Amino acid sequence: MFRGAICATDAKSHYWISYEESEVEYAKMRCRSCSASEQCLAYLFSSWDDLVGVLAGISEYDRLEMKWEEGYGVKE
Repeated sequence: MFRGAICATDAKSHYWISYEESEVEYAKMRCRSCSASEQCLAYLFSSWDDLVGVLAGISEYDRLEMKWEEGYGVKE
């Protein structure tokens, strides 16, 4: 966790590693107002494949979807 990160102090910090959609959405929403989001984003891109849960407002599912779209050239 980074200094000032909401996920480190939130009473529902376990939501950041949850697979329940409502909990993941809560974590993503809280990340949007986090002062450490830039640090998390930099860390995310340096360790893309080794991470679990929500980081910088991006869930595991989001990362898998991005990777799939990149690999197959899919655009919405």
